Amino acid sequence: MKNNKKNKNKHKNKNITIITQNNMSSNQEQLVTSHNEFIELTKYPIPRNPIRYTEGQYSLPIIPDSIHSLINANLTSLIPNIELKLHNENNESTQHQELLEWLENTKRYSNTLNQEFQEKCDIQLKKLINNKNQKIKSKEFDMEKMANKNLPEDIIREIYSYLLPETKIQILLSKYPKYSDGLLKITEKNLRKFIREVIYKKYYRQLYVISINHNQYRIASLPYRFYYNSTYRSKTYCIEQIEKLFNGYNEAKPIKQEDKDFFNINTLKFLQTIIYIGYYTGKRLHKNKR
Repeated sequence: MKNNKKNKNKHKNKNITIITQNNMSSNQEQLVTSHNEFIELTKYPIPRNPIRYTEGQYSLPIIPDSIHSLINANLTSLIPNIELKLHNENNESTQHQELLEWLENTKRYSNTLNQEFQEKCDIQLKKLINNKNQKIKSKEFDMEKMANKNLPEDIIREIYSYLLPETKIQILLSKYPKYSDGLLKITEKNLRKFIREVIYKKYYRQLYVISINHNQYRIASLPYRFYYNSTYRSKTYCIEQIEKLFNGYNEAKPIKQEDKDFFNINTLKFLQTIIYIGYYTGKRLHKNKR
């Protein structure tokens, strides 16, 4: 029996390996093909280094003024100069066939690059369509109706787990429009501790202290700069500070995908933390410990 189980596991592992190999994306295959086709072109007298400058007036090098001019200059440099090649070659019998192959290989390489570019654009188009559909479904999704169907709690949690962070944030803000009001019930001592141990260390520090040294793109995503004032003035002032920091997370316009993920996940955690502390800790934080 044990041997049969081992054999089954071996077959499963083999199947997984085969599936993984067969599921190699067309983009990866295309990239390998375009690279191989470029290697073919290196057999011909093409520029060995990428062009970073173009010739200006009096043949002086100038820096290309746009991405377009840089791409155009490098692709144009790959086009075979037939007239020059014909002039320099003596053997006419092989000359025509070699030049024809060179031209065909150059065209094939450019077509492959274009195909790869189009496929990447198609992937982004699918993401755009999926995003639009997701927003429509998010607006139609009603968590209260889901709860009223008397579904088991674990099934509701499972459904909720599939929602995007942005959708979860919208649901929480619609359910708790005054999400920070619960913090008013907390004693000043506990509120100070909450700000010092959670708000500052987890949410302010990771954004304004760590990111400012390691991720300038993340800082540039913020709608405004926020300075944490550690001086305690009043409950209202402290809660306004928390709201301002949260709004910075929630209203950020990220430049990179990794920063988008960072803001979505941490905005959700930030909001959940405020709501949990304000509304679900019961009377535990409404009194100071003796």
